[in-house]
Amino acid sequence: MIFAISKLFTAFLLPPGLFITLLAALSLFSKRFRKVFAAAAALLYLLSIHPVADRLLANYEEPYRGLPLPDRADAVVTLGGGNMRGNPIPLVDEAFKRHIYGLAIAKEMDIPVIVTGTGERGYNEFLALIDSIKALKPLFNEELPLTSEFRENFCVIGETESADTYENAHNAAKIIGKDDPAVVVVTSAYHMRRAVALFHLAGIKNVHPAAVNFYIDPSKKEFEAKARTFVRGAVSDVESAIQGAKDIVAERFSDNPKERKIVREMTEKHGVLEVKKGKSFDEDGVYKNYKEHSERVAFVPSHRYLAIRRAEKEKQLSVKISIDSERYLETLKRYKLRDHMGSSKSILFEAYKDGFKRLLYPSIEREVASMLKQRADLAAIATFGKNLTQLFMTPPVTGKVLLGADPAYKSGCKLVVLDKNGKYLEDALIFPTPPRSDFEGSRKVVLDLVKKYSIDGVVIGNGTASKETQEFFAKINKELNGKLKYTVVSEAGASVYSASKIAAEEYPNLDVTVRGAISIAGRVRDPMATLVKIDPKSLGIGQYQHDVDQKLLERKLQEGVESLVNAVGVDVNSASASLLSFVAGVGAKLAKSIVEHREKNGAFKTKK
Repeated sequence: MIFAISKLFTAFLLPPGLFITLLAALSLFSKRFRKVFAAAAALLYLLSIHPVADRLLANYEEPYRGLPLPDRADAVVTLGGGNMRGNPIPLVDEAFKRHIYGLAIAKEMDIPVIVTGTGERGYNEFLALIDSIKALKPLFNEELPLTSEFRENFCVIGETESADTYENAHNAAKIIGKDDPAVVVVTSAYHMRRAVALFHLAGIKNVHPAAVNFYIDPSKKEFEAKARTFVRGAVSDVESAIQGAKDIVAERFSDNPKERKIVREMTEKHGVLEVKKGKSFDEDGVYKNYKEHSERVAFVPSHRYLAIRRAEKEKQLSVKISIDSERYLETLKRYKLRDHMGSSKSILFEAYKDGFKRLLYPSIEREVASMLKQRADLAAIATFGKNLTQLFMTPPVTGKVLLGADPAYKSGCKLVVLDKNGKYLEDALIFPTPPRSDFEGSRKVVLDLVKKYSIDGVVIGNGTASKETQEFFAKINKELNGKLKYTVVSEAGASVYSASKIAAEEYPNLDVTVRGAISIAGRVRDPMATLVKIDPKSLGIGQYQHDVDQKLLERKLQEGVESLVNAVGVDVNSASASLLSFVAGVGAKLAKSIVEHREKNGAFKTKK
């Protein structure tokens, strides 16, 4: 019934306001049918809104072959791509051809042509369209006369304000400026009936249709005959010509922004992450729980996705994102392929299906996977930032001479002495653990260092042989009546720092193993000054920090250090050049000069 009323409006061209007023009046004076008349008035009001009527009429599109052109008209109006209430529609090839056809008619009849359809893209889009048409030589050899004012002879006027066909007609009537203008309307055959009706509603009664029959489907014989005209050169037969056309359609379909948006949203909301065993899968490995795993894309936790990505990189798992493709293709067939299509319907669907499976969906799958990776990276880096703040806010142990110990079995335990300001004094090597187990020799070395430098405490790394080294220092502490206390710290990143460029610049004459022991002792002396020199992914305080975006991780480290440094401050007598460079107003060069001055002249005693 709704569609029938919408047809009635356009068929008899009666103003909808008259019907609405009449029905509203009847609803006031008729008690028995008041609700019926009120509902009818509301329905007609909705139908009178142009986008609603336009959409309803679209269901009744039928081929319109058009009539012979008149001897004389006031203007030609071409309907292009346009936009639907703020959503631009690309200027497709068919719309481009309409404008060419309209220009040809206007030139032949020597009347103005009003080019519509550039919508909110405005006058620049109109000029770009005209430039494209000018390139079609020898069709348009001379200049196309552009103007903003209506003339009686051939000229081109850009109508760039309208958002639908009704507004096209209304604005065209304003440009022409006559009481009862006669216009030639150029649009597609299946849009023509609706366009004529809407032009009538806009007040232009004298409309001459000039349908461009791009959508009228040929018979199978006509279709093959048309395809045969392309058989030449690399195209060997009709099947190759049709396949080439299908490939072009598939590529255009895969590049369609609207279709890409639909598939992307469908994948993000309803897609399923499917995980299966890979070529190198270890049945007893850390990924054994993921060998047959599936989960909605929308609900995958960031840490789990990073774990799956790492396993995929190691070829232990294979990952793909799937959607209900059959449902999408059925919906595509229902709404994309019109009933009037005949011989080309199956061919066109095959092209769409190929474009979806071969081009569009693989591209969207990569986009969604990239989105999941980015989302997981941001979540992991946020966790890293929280842990980093807690780690850097560890209170420093100031005014103490510390002994740093980097334990090991075969290579021995490396010892380093740092003074009260964290300056390197001396290093030594002991073997208190197997295989040598030189307890007495190691004991003598430690006691000599304690006596020489008045060491207050020992900092032991938690790596290899840490437990045995702790037992060794516990015995010495007992022997000294508890005067040599020890603590254990994480040595994550110590070896990375010891081989870094920063360590080589700070301690050029020391072995890398000694530099590692210095880093371990510095984690108690001044955690922030020590840890800021280590590569963020080696700190061991995040989720899969080796797999996340390293630039974002580095930026998070810098942001965290800058925030803490400027909120808490630094100890100028112990801070490294790397840490000083984060202080507002102190760059890398000035920070290096401060450290050099401190090492040469001793600690700063005043702020001057």
